Amino acid sequence: LRHLVPIRLATWVVHRVDGWLGRVQSWDEDLVVRFGPENQHEFNVNRGRIRAANMKQGVAILEGFYRDFFPGLDVSVSMSDLRSGALDCEWVKGSLAAVNNLAVTSTVGPIEGNGPPRKVQATIEEISIGTVRVEWLTQVPLRRGTSSDQPPKDDDSPEDKLLFLLGEAESSSRWALGDRLMLDGALAEVCGVETCVDVRWQDDALSVRIPARELQLCNPDAFSFFPSELVCKRTLLEEASADGFLPRHAAAPRAPSAGGGGENNPQPQSAGAGGERGGRRDDAQPRVGYVVSADPATRMVKLRWVEEGGFSDEEEWSAFDLQIDPEYGYRLGDAVIRCHDWEENSLGSHRSGEESAGAKVGQVAALESGSVRVRWLDGALTLHTPKELYRIGDEEEVSVAESEAERNTSADGDGATRQAEAPSQAAREAALAKATAVLDAANDNDDEGEDAEAGDGSKRGEAA
Repeated sequence: LRHLVPIRLATWVVHRVDGWLGRVQSWDEDLVVRFGPENQHEFNVNRGRIRAANMKQGVAILEGFYRDFFPGLDVSVSMSDLRSGALDCEWVKGSLAAVNNLAVTSTVGPIEGNGPPRKVQATIEEISIGTVRVEWLTQVPLRRGTSSDQPPKDDDSPEDKLLFLLGEAESSSRWALGDRLMLDGALAEVCGVETCVDVRWQDDALSVRIPARELQLCNPDAFSFFPSELVCKRTLLEEASADGFLPRHAAAPRAPSAGGGGENNPQPQSAGAGGERGGRRDDAQPRVGYVVSADPATRMVKLRWVEEGGFSDEEEWSAFDLQIDPEYGYRLGDAVIRCHDWEENSLGSHRSGEESAGAKVGQVAALESGSVRVRWLDGALTLHTPKELYRIGDEEEVSVAESEAERNTSADGDGATRQAEAPSQAAREAALAKATAVLDAANDNDDEGEDAEAGDGSKRGEAA
C-alpha cells in the first residue's frame, strides 16, 4: 500500500543527484481543480492547476471533517486571490473570465451588495507534490562519482529529485484513520487500523504479533538493557558533565557534513570527519559487546563481547557497570552508511551490480546478536558488523545553515567561545562527584527494593 501523498514531516530523503541526506520541513501540493457543477458538459468545463494550494489561504476545504486534499474533494477558491494573482493558477482549459461568470451563479457564501462574488466552488481532480523544502544535514556516498561539496537549496527540491528513505516498519506504522491511497486504480480511505508488534523481552523471550492494545509503553532508565543492544563498560569520566549523566542512548558520532565526503576528506572515520568522537575509531577502542539477556530484578546482564572473527564466551555483568556504546549504539530506523564507501568513491571505483546512480545509504532494520541488519535505499537487506557502519543525521545533527551560523558566531568571539566551551577543573570535579553519588544511590535503592522487584510479575520488553 502507498499513501496518496507519501511525503510527511521529518521524512528522511536523499537528493539523488547531489548526494545529501536531510529531513523534510514542508512541501507544496499542486492541485488540478474543475470549476463549476459536476454535471457540467465537458465542453464548458474550466480547469486550472493551482500551485502550492496547501500553502494558500485562498483554497479552503468545504467539509470541516477532512484535513487533507484528495481527488473528488470539494473546495472553495477565493476569486479575489485568483484575480490578484495571489493564487498561482495555470489554466489547463477555460479562463479566469469564464470562471468569474460562472461564480455569479455558483458562488460559495453571500455576496455583499452588488460587488463581485468572493468565492467559487471547485472539485479536485488531481494532486501532486511540487517543491519540497528540506533541512540538509550531511553528505552520503554515491554509487557513481562524489556528492557535491555544497548542499542543495533548502527551498528548491522537486520531488522527482528526492529518494525517500522509508523502512518497512516506518511505512506500515504511519497509517491512520482517514488516510487515503490508490487501490486497484480507485481512491480508498482507511476506515480501521489494527497494530500488532513483535516484542523481544529482557529475558530474550520473543512474543509474536501481540495487539498493541495489550501493551503499555515504559521508559527504561540508564541501567535497563535489552537483547542485542550494543554496550560497553561504563566510564564515569566520559559520562560526567556539568548537568550530570548523558541520555541513555547517547548519539553516535556524526558523519562528515559540508565538504566532509569529497576528495579532500573521503573517509568518515578520519580525524575531523567524525564529529566530537571522530577519533575513537583510530584510537585504542574499548570492547563492544551485545546483550544476551537482562534481569531487571537483580540488575545483572548476560553479554558476549565482539571480537575479531567472532564473539567471546557469555559473561555476567552488573548493569551499573555498563552503558549503551556511544559510537555503536545503533537504534531501529537510524540512517547509516558503510565506512568503506567513502574510500571507494574517492578512488572513482564501484562494485559490479552497482552501475545505476544513487546514494549508498540505508536504515537500521534490526539488531541481531552483535550484528546490524540494514535496509538499503535500493531495498536490499544485508547484515553487517557494528564497525562496518557509520551513523549519520542523528537527532543531535545540526543543519548546514545552523553550522554556518555557529561558525560565524565563533569567529566573532573566538576567545570567549573557547573559554565558555571549556569547563573549569572545579566543574569537572563537581560533575564527577555528582555522577558517583547517583551511582551509589542507585546501588542502595537496588538493594532495598530487590525483593519487591523480584516479586513484580510485569515484564519489560522492546518492540522489534
